[in-house]
Amino acid sequence: MYRPTERLAELPPKAPENIRAVETEQSNSTALVDSDYVVKTYRRLDDGLNPEIEMGRFLTDVAGFANTPALLGSVEYHEGDSASAIAVVHAFVQNQGDGWSVTSAYLDRYLDEQRLSTENEQPEESEQQMLYLRLMAQTGKRVAELHRALGSHPEIADFAPEPISAAQAEASIDEIAASAERVNAELRRRRDQLREPERLLAERLATLSEEIRPRLAALFPRADAGLNIRHHGDFHLGQLLIVKDDVCIIDFEGEPRRSLAERRRKAPPARDVAGLLRSIDYSTTAALERARQSAPEEHGRCADSALPVISSKAGSPPRSRPGAAAPVPLFSAPTAKQSATARYGRLTATLRMGFLTSSC
Repeated sequence: MYRPTERLAELPPKAPENIRAVETEQSNSTALVDSDYVVKTYRRLDDGLNPEIEMGRFLTDVAGFANTPALLGSVEYHEGDSASAIAVVHAFVQNQGDGWSVTSAYLDRYLDEQRLSTENEQPEESEQQMLYLRLMAQTGKRVAELHRALGSHPEIADFAPEPISAAQAEASIDEIAASAERVNAELRRRRDQLREPERLLAERLATLSEEIRPRLAALFPRADAGLNIRHHGDFHLGQLLIVKDDVCIIDFEGEPRRSLAERRRKAPPARDVAGLLRSIDYSTTAALERARQSAPEEHGRCADSALPVISSKAGSPPRSRPGAAAPVPLFSAPTAKQSATARYGRLTATLRMGFLTSSC
């Protein structure tokens, strides 16, 4: 059964002329139809309401959120009372690449500048850096707007914001602590395979394990002080399309390894922000590794020069206005991926500024 959205009726009918597969490392198959539509076919059929289709219909037909590709329709398989999503169709958005590729290119250029600089020279802030930081601020703004849109219709039960209860906060702390313990167990198992720097870090991480619960308890808001809402659920740089000086947020399927019920579960919006910050941290690590492989003899100087800039300018999120209550910490997110704290630099500080400014 094909279920079109209201947006599809606004488009003139047109026979496709060119269909090409999009080669991506994903769990689905994607095709671009002319320069008009993107068709994603799910390789695994799950019985139940697919969050990508549900969220897409809400954002397109109900909330009118403009910074995501419009959902045009979906194909579903029905058997008795059960239904499974087969495919989803979105409008194609012309773009300059995704957030991961744009961030990687920016960091590679920055590290090249570091490598070519003299021993005591620090490059001045370049136009490329200023443009990228503006893009990060715009990203924070759009993420905040997305969360506002997702919580804007309390009359729709599946999208109604819900207060965070004490039991939910405790369950989230348990989940993150258990995830951290699994990480520590895996590091202990692989201890002999680690290089000396990584082994020292693993040992340091293990000594901090007892601090996880009290730190999380301090981070989580008190009961009824925050809200659980529908959210992206698998948010990272690859889920951003760069569209001139703006961004489009894509792929609301959630983490494919989780059940549909888990992917549709409400959570603090900070979970999405934490996922994006984690992705930015990954991008800096990947950029340093590429620099090491391309010029191993200069890796030490390159890293020594780059890391202070990448990691030294983060701090506590600013308050939105004088006297305002501190915002909900960005890392109070019930997901295993945020169980370890990483370095956060100027990129993340700029992102947070955009998010917090648009949240107030």
